[in-house]
Amino acid sequence: MSTDSNRGPRTARIECTLNHDPRLLSGVTAVVAHVARRAGLSERVGANISAAAAEACREAFLGLDSQASPPSSVKLVAVDFADRVEVTIETAAQTLPVASPRAPRESAGTRTGEGIGKTPEGDLVDRVERETLSGRSRVTLVKYCDAAKSPPKA
Repeated sequence: MSTDSNRGPRTARIECTLNHDPRLLSGVTAVVAHVARRAGLSERVGANISAAAAEACREAFLGLDSQASPPSSVKLVAVDFADRVEVTIETAAQTLPVASPRAPRESAGTRTGEGIGKTPEGDLVDRVERETLSGRSRVTLVKYCDAAKSPPKA
């Protein structure tokens, strides 16, 4: 974290490596909730992005379970910016769950990962990005702060 005041507002960046242990999901929600609070998001919105992050980690662990090799770890990075919170989940799996902020969550028979960031009540996050490069797969959840979503005042 930089302390140079000429670089703009300070951000919090928390990185951690999660071994395959479902008990660590509560730690994921705590980390993401902390970053969301620092960004000024409400408790409810912080809980929403925390739930989406925990679901993405759960899905990443499921993807690791399906591989023939021993399960590896998942890297979590949570960052608060002046206008948004970003949570990235990265793994050595060939693909992470297909997540879409627009697709509604369906029954348990859907493909793994569909609907990360969605509930029947609405979006938990504003954007879900996916990429796979050099054998590493990454999903990034983005939640914008209210000021960033508001149109500029005239």
